[in-house]
Amino acid sequence: MSLTLMFSILTLSGQLLADILYAFVDPRIRYS
Repeated sequence: MSLTLMFSILTLSGQLLADILYAFVDPRIRYS
């Protein structure tokens, strides 16, 4: 159960980090 929880947290944090990196690399990208 804890493994699933850690995996879900890792996935969410990974998506958030990717969004931040994309916004930092290309400031023109904005949410529509």
